[in-house]
Amino acid sequence: PYRTIFLSSIYSILIAMVVFLLQSALGIVHWSTPTAILLIGATISFVNWGAERLWYSAVTGMMKEPLSLVGFVTRIPFWYVASGIGYVVGMLVAKKIGLIGFYDIPIKPLFIFGARLGIVVLLLLQFLSYYVFTRKSKDGSQ
Repeated sequence: PYRTIFLSSIYSILIAMVVFLLQSALGIVHWSTPTAILLIGATISFVNWGAERLWYSAVTGMMKEPLSLVGFVTRIPFWYVASGIGYVVGMLVAKKIGLIGFYDIPIKPLFIFGARLGIVVLLLLQFLSYYVFTRKSKDGSQ
C-alpha cells in the first residue's frame, strides 16, 4: 500500500504539472492557485488508482494473460472515464473552496478535456514504467 500511495503521489505531481501547462496555454481557467492544481492532479491520480483496482477485479478474471497487450488496451476505457471524473471533481472541489475560477457550465468539455489529458499522461507513464522495467530485466538488476 505504501508503494501505491507513493506512486500515486508522484503521478499526482506529474499530472498537476501537465494540467497547469495546458490550462495556462488554453485559457480554461480564469485564475488558479498551486494548491488547486495539485488538488486536481491528486484527484485524477487517485480516481485512476481506483479505476485500476476496478479493472483488476472486473476484467482480469476473464483473461488468460492480464498483463498482455490486450490487457493493456482494456484499461484505456477505465482510464478515460476515471480521468474525466477525476478532473471534473477536482475542478469543482477546487472551485467550491475558492482555489480556482472557471465556468462550469457546460461540464461536458471539462470532462472530455480531463479524460484526454488522463489518457495521454497515463499512456506516457505506462510506457515509461514499461521501459524502465524491461531495461532492468535485460540488465539482470532488481
